[in-house]
Amino acid sequence: MKNLLEQFNLVPATLGKMLSRRSPTMTKRLCLITALVAAGIGIAQAEPAFQFDPAGNRVVSISNLSNDSTCDPRPFRGTVAKRQFDDDRVTVAGFILEFPDGSRQFIGIDLNTQGLTLNASGWVIRGLQTLLTQGDLVDVTVKSCDGYLAMLDAVLEVSPARPLPVAEDSLE
Repeated sequence: MKNLLEQFNLVPATLGKMLSRRSPTMTKRLCLITALVAAGIGIAQAEPAFQFDPAGNRVVSISNLSNDSTCDPRPFRGTVAKRQFDDDRVTVAGFILEFPDGSRQFIGIDLNTQGLTLNASGWVIRGLQTLLTQGDLVDVTVKSCDGYLAMLDAVLEVSPARPLPVAEDSLE
């Protein structure tokens, strides 16, 4: 019975068994399976996420637009100078961000709504349209691997500066 169990590899491995002739093949198979599982996990992408304003009427931030983990994120603040739309004339494909010093940079958007509900996809598309309106000041995070083409990872609305409240102290 024990030989039958050993023949079908149904007994717990001992140090002696791990060093046997069958072990390298099994080890190679386990390594291959582990590598394939790890690669599958690495390919999985996070879905775009968005946040509403306190009233829940409009999107004020979108993140997880670029899932390339090999690129370093870089934050910027600037004014949207121009937008470019896809052929559908609805989806924002990219925009030009103008920096405070007057320089400009094109930032591409690779929007992948796969895995989102139709409702969530609509909010992300509408959020990009409203957050990236020409003339608006925004905080963005871009990812650029080659140093040339920057891809949008996150965008956040910059609310207009509010005057500081003045304390009304009475000297009486």
